[in-house]
Amino acid sequence: MAKKEFKQRKQIHLKGFNYSSHECIFFITICTAKKQAYFSNPNICETIINELEYRCAKKEIKLFCYCIMPDHLHILISLEENYTKRKGAFGERTLQNWVSAFKRYTARSIGQMYHVETLWQNFFYDHVVRREESLIDLCSYILNNPVRRGMVSAWEEYPYARMMDGLPRCCIKMWLNQLHAPIKRLFLPFCRRPRLRPSFRLGESSSSERGASAPEGGPHGPEGG
Repeated sequence: MAKKEFKQRKQIHLKGFNYSSHECIFFITICTAKKQAYFSNPNICETIINELEYRCAKKEIKLFCYCIMPDHLHILISLEENYTKRKGAFGERTLQNWVSAFKRYTARSIGQMYHVETLWQNFFYDHVVRREESLIDLCSYILNNPVRRGMVSAWEEYPYARMMDGLPRCCIKMWLNQLHAPIKRLFLPFCRRPRLRPSFRLGESSSSERGASAPEGGPHGPEGG
């Protein structure tokens, strides 16, 4: 009997990179299983948002922005020091640990409530934000996913895209200068909040987990989303 050959999987983690660092920012894309449009259900979207906000409140992550598309989720996050300094069941806590826990809990709760058998793909895509990259550009890319898909004419019209208050105030002001006056007024109270000290070191770039190759459209996930 002929010996079966297996294609060698591509190494896609940054070799030697510290994925347990709370000083880096990660652009994460998680797709639904078989690209099913589970997030067309508003109740499921609210469950995802509630879980993200809960994990922010628990000081596991800083969430800079998110966008929930029908078949995938984009988030821009950094791990909190409060999360990384505690040891987990298998040693130090990493980005992969956090994503796995988030996927596991949301899959179980959504599966029970809405009879979804398999919510997520086994892997996810990550991009470690480089020093020269603009957080505003990354947030703009994430938030404008529904615009590129033709779902809305402006991201502010989309109910499941949001810019959070963890982004450094100077970045918000730069972005405000590019907005039209009516939209500016929506963000002005947000910019008057006390300045938050960013605690990140911008690193290098990668895509991630379990030997997954980058999806079409590059490291940011599915093309057009």
